[in-house]
Amino acid sequence: CCQEQMVQASGSRETRRPPCAVMGRGLPGCVLAALLSGADGFLIGVDLGREFFKIAAIAPGKPFEIVYNRHSTRKTPTAVSFFESVRGFGDDAVAQQGKAPEKVIGFYPSLLGADFTGKQPDSGLPEDYFPYKLSLDEERGAVHFNFDDQMMSIEEVAAHVFSFMRGISESFIGSKELRDVVVTIPALATQRQRQAIIDAVEIGMGTDKVSLIHETAAAAIQRAMDIEEKAAPAPEPEIGEDGQPKPVAPTKHVIGSGGNTNVLFFNMGARHVESCVMRYHWQEGSPGVSVPVIKTLGCGATDGAGGFFADLEIANKMLDAFVDEHKSKAGVRQSKRALKKILAAAKKAKHVLSANKDARFAVEGLFEDTDFAKQIARTEFEEWCQPMFDKLIQPVEEALKISGLSMADIDEVEVVGGGWRIPKVQSMLSDYIQGKRPEDAVQLPLGQHLNGEEAFAMGAAFYSANASVTLRTKAVQFTDLSFHEYSMHLSKKGGGDYSKKVKFAPVGSVLGAHKIVSLKDTDFDLEAQILENGVVISTYDITGIAAACKQNEGVPPVVDIDIGLDASGLVDFRSAEVVFETTPEAAPDAEAAPEPVLNVVEAKIALTGQTKPLPMTAAQKEEIRSKVEERNTYESEIKDIDATRNALEGYIYQSREKLESESLQAVTTSDGREQLTQALNAAGEWLDNNAHKANLKTLKEKLESVKAEFGPVLKRQREAEDRPRLKESVEKTLGLWSKTKKHVKKDMPWVDEDEVEKVQEMVDAFTVWYDEAQAQQKDQPPEEDPVFRVADAKQRIMKIVKASKDLTNIKKSVAEKKQDAEYWKKKVAVEDEGFDEEDYEEFKAKANESGSLTTETDAMKAYYEHVKAKKRGDNKDNVEL
Repeated sequence: CCQEQMVQASGSRETRRPPCAVMGRGLPGCVLAALLSGADGFLIGVDLGREFFKIAAIAPGKPFEIVYNRHSTRKTPTAVSFFESVRGFGDDAVAQQGKAPEKVIGFYPSLLGADFTGKQPDSGLPEDYFPYKLSLDEERGAVHFNFDDQMMSIEEVAAHVFSFMRGISESFIGSKELRDVVVTIPALATQRQRQAIIDAVEIGMGTDKVSLIHETAAAAIQRAMDIEEKAAPAPEPEIGEDGQPKPVAPTKHVIGSGGNTNVLFFNMGARHVESCVMRYHWQEGSPGVSVPVIKTLGCGATDGAGGFFADLEIANKMLDAFVDEHKSKAGVRQSKRALKKILAAAKKAKHVLSANKDARFAVEGLFEDTDFAKQIARTEFEEWCQPMFDKLIQPVEEALKISGLSMADIDEVEVVGGGWRIPKVQSMLSDYIQGKRPEDAVQLPLGQHLNGEEAFAMGAAFYSANASVTLRTKAVQFTDLSFHEYSMHLSKKGGGDYSKKVKFAPVGSVLGAHKIVSLKDTDFDLEAQILENGVVISTYDITGIAAACKQNEGVPPVVDIDIGLDASGLVDFRSAEVVFETTPEAAPDAEAAPEPVLNVVEAKIALTGQTKPLPMTAAQKEEIRSKVEERNTYESEIKDIDATRNALEGYIYQSREKLESESLQAVTTSDGREQLTQALNAAGEWLDNNAHKANLKTLKEKLESVKAEFGPVLKRQREAEDRPRLKESVEKTLGLWSKTKKHVKKDMPWVDEDEVEKVQEMVDAFTVWYDEAQAQQKDQPPEEDPVFRVADAKQRIMKIVKASKDLTNIKKSVAEKKQDAEYWKKKVAVEDEGFDEEDYEEFKAKANESGSLTTETDAMKAYYEHVKAKKRGDNKDNVEL
């Protein structure tokens, strides 16, 4: 008696509805929104790669942008160093691998949520290059890194990096209001891996507004911004009985065959290859607007291939070659610095081989002052990597199988990630694609429409923008799927022979969709085990069923369990209800049967057990968050101390140099300079003795005391240097005012004389002040503070300049314009659609016979009235003026 129904929202019996496209945190039918309004805060999408991470951000008034790190690069190694008292991140961390590789943690994302139950934890990296010391937390079963006497969980390691990500994002955007975060994950990530990433983000970034998106799906969303809609071919018209073609309905805009475009994405990263089939089509949105709709059809993946494995192949072969050439230097295999050099050179060689048929592998001073160089042919490199290349097609075949399609159904191929640039990867993929298509099918090129390394972060940021109604961008509907099977095993709590297994999310289920599992004749409390791919991951007690049945004795119960996956792919056990349906007795005179009455009792759901590795508890997350924040605060103070110490040291050295300058000696006495020299020497000696033990407050106080001693002398020096240039400025300003005054009086008669006089008074007052100040300054000893500051004089000058400019900007009033002949001439031109010079001169000559016109303005004004009279038809020989 078990019934199942897919629902998308609440699960109440009245509001069940079919699944629809999901975007954001479980929001049904979502339409992506992004370019912003005035809301505060910013959103980020994080591409958490195993070797590098990228961040895309969007904030009010700004477009989607890739965040630059502190080295002004767009991608950052996913690494953190605990070698020194101040952590190193990204390239700074990688630079310390040669000194303490066991304390520089990189390539760690695959360890988040990894299950090593009953096994020795393994980083999956060659121990020679990455000698990490790993252990399992006995309580949680999670991976821990061991540094000397310290243990650090994998979530804490990741939290430090996520904290760094937030810091560089805030610096890039210029805001500390982080609103939402979306992080990319592999499509085949498990429940524990998803939860571990969310926990690390919440700890490191200090926010609980975290969502996950499958990395290739994120790239597919970004691709939707560029795919163009294509018109379907017009159908052949049917011929009617009259022999004439029937009318053809307007052609809808579609893409691909059958209205769909199926795109195969091939995503090759550093240590992971993923392939997904995505379907695009268009549907009508607002009138006249087509909305792209994206749906994931299938995904496959392998962790046994990637660009990093190619680096290792080259590094290992070159290490062996070095030892073969220098047998007495086999100790190179234990040299941290040498191994780092080899791996770095291997990466460079791989890049060269992607564009050339051979490459020179060279490392100067590789080991014990011995240089090493060797030529590598691309054919050799491909032979070394062949075992890895053999794994590349498997994800493609898995994706096609799950999607139920063949290569004949694929319309486009898109390659993303950094690893696909290896020529052999491209040729193998092209050969497979063409070999699986019909002979007469169109050849499919490997599309490179996206920035293969930034599309994930940009797509994740676009996805993140959906969380806010204040953002606006191109509308896109998106549906993603789960590629694990999730089932629920129900049994009677306390024991019994009741047992039922329900697949509530089989492979290919829509993320964000829920299922109502209805159980009839169940009058007892239940135990529910949640299984992922047949393995129990958690156990819940569903209680209150038996008590509700006793209260409604005689009425058969129906237990409705609402369970599914949220948009991040996590199991969402939403509710359990006990429903009792009764039908009242009909009245004798009733025409229709009475409506059934529902009594719904909510059961209690309690998590009672989980299998290892266990997710972090709220208390554990808070403890690590405090550690990360304390470390951030400590390092911030260390950086401030370094900056203040450097500022103090620099001020002392610069001041000593300035004591030797002629300009400073001119404003000091020999005794004064001796006193300053002693003060600077004392400060320098204090710094030598206290540089590494003084706290921030003490350093700041010392810097201020040195500035207080030396500052007045520097001010006198600057004043003495600036005073000659001030004289030039004063003379130039007074000269300009004189020209401005003449111009205004001659060419701007509408400017009131009082306005000119006000500026003149300002100039006169300044001149008096300046002459007196100069006279007093001449009598002032140079080693004493100046009578006036150059800045004060410049401020007065700027007021004169502004007043002069304002004077020349005074416009004529309308009344003043009417005193100008040009004003009336323009009005004639408008009235008469042009100006007839001959007619005007004739009119003026006739009018002057009366002797009434005394100025050109009078004549032009009278001519204007004459033109208006002519247009009215009042054209008399005698013009009255």
